[in-house]
Amino acid sequence: MKTYNKYLIAIFLIFLISFLGINGVFAHSKEKTGKITRVIDGDTYVVSGIGKVRLVGVDTPEISSSKGRYIAKLVKKYLNKKYVSLDIDNKCRRDRYGRTLAVVYWKGININRYILNHNYGKVMYIPPSEFKKGAPGVIKVSTTSISTYKSSSKSSSKSNYVIIGSINSDVYHKSFCASAKRIKTSNKIKFKSISDAKCYGYRPCKKESW
Repeated sequence: MKTYNKYLIAIFLIFLISFLGINGVFAHSKEKTGKITRVIDGDTYVVSGIGKVRLVGVDTPEISSSKGRYIAKLVKKYLNKKYVSLDIDNKCRRDRYGRTLAVVYWKGININRYILNHNYGKVMYIPPSEFKKGAPGVIKVSTTSISTYKSSSKSSSKSNYVIIGSINSDVYHKSFCASAKRIKTSNKIKFKSISDAKCYGYRPCKKESW
């Protein structure tokens, strides 16, 4: 009899796990994953199994503007066809257009935060939202603009340089490198550090010793 009861309990637990495993106690309450199948613009993507996703708390320039097209191209280069995880806004899961509002992560990088910190977009806080101004996902904005980077005499000093890349290659350079100076201003990307450049798949210039 005891053996029979244990058998029934085991069957019940298996049934419970199979029934609730995906949507119940074994699932993350906020996170989903999927592949980005289309980049609509800098802050809106189509993710497999989810649909249109809007970066919560972030607003990038419209695709009709040159800066908007530049940012969308940059996002597409790194995120299109890549698997990402989403932390969906529990207080407002969708906007008025039906797009899922979320913080998007790729390889552990908070895309919402990255766009704001590099001045690719501005903070757009619309309550109610799980992510408050200054909270993870919608963090402070850096005053450095990548897209409007211009070389200066200060940055040309070998003791004071920045890390430069191009949207047309996967190589990064020190700002005083001759190759960096040949990159068109409209194609330049300014990274916060070497590790930042590597996170986005860039490799060092062969002309420089790192």
